[in-house]
Amino acid sequence: AQQKAELKAEIKADLDLALAQQKADFEQAVNNLRDEMVEEFKLVRREIRGIERRFHPITKDIGNEAMRLDELEDRVEKLEAKLAS
Repeated sequence: AQQKAELKAEIKADLDLALAQQKADFEQAVNNLRDEMVEEFKLVRREIRGIERRFHPITKDIGNEAMRLDELEDRVEKLEAKLAS
């Protein structure tokens, strides 16, 4: 009976140790994956910033042209109003 109890205790200790090792391995894998994802997000963010920098002159030009168009439309409306009166 004592041998059986000792064997059970030894098996339980072995299982506990194996479980603890698996848990540690899993936590390490999760941490590694998180670190990889963080690095990947940094690369994506850097690429997005690069695209934004390349588009900035284009969007700036479009904004300037839109403002000029609005000013011209205002001038045309004023001239139309003068001609109509």
